[in-house]
Amino acid sequence: MEKLKERIRELTEQEKKLKAELLECREQLTAMQLQPFHAGDDVICTLPNNKSLKGTFKGRIEIIADTVYIAPYKKDGTLSGRHYMVIPEEGKNYSDYFQKTA
Repeated sequence: MEKLKERIRELTEQEKKLKAELLECREQLTAMQLQPFHAGDDVICTLPNNKSLKGTFKGRIEIIADTVYIAPYKKDGTLSGRHYMVIPEEGKNYSDYFQKTA
């Protein structure tokens, strides 16, 4: 019984390490796919098929875990506190939705 408990502990530790490594790889892949943009960049963004945020707007790119979000600015120039997930449509990439600000 003790051997089984120890094996479970070992496997749990391995699982934690593999999950951390997988997340790191996904974050690196997301950063590569986001090129030439980076997390923290202010951009002009157009999100397709977004019901609550239409048109073109200024926002900041954020990456949380391995997912890209856009945080829009309010009219007064401050971040709105909201985040919208950006998932490129089939055959498109992030640069199709973002433009660098001046």
